[in-house]
Amino acid sequence: MKEEKHIGKAIEKVVRERKISIKDFANLICTSRQNVYYIFKQPSINHDRLKLISKVLDYDFCEETQNIPTDRKFLVLIEIAENQLEKVKENFNVKFMSKF
Repeated sequence: MKEEKHIGKAIEKVVRERKISIKDFANLICTSRQNVYYIFKQPSINHDRLKLISKVLDYDFCEETQNIPTDRKFLVLIEIAENQLEKVKENFNVKFMSKF
């Protein structure tokens, strides 16, 4: 199994490598400079915020932080209201099967 990464340090590394000022980065992710430093100290982060940061920095932190080997797959059965189906397809990498 992969070693779990400290996501805050990984984000800070990319921000600094790209020479983005903390102020500019904070503006890009709609937060304060103080909160950016807080993010840098966090070993984990909210998935939605991580998606935004990944998009802003054009870097896939979501893939990097997964502790599941890429050759493993899981079958998850969930029930979704029909009007929510498109939203789920847009936000998650999932395959859909019809009812059994």
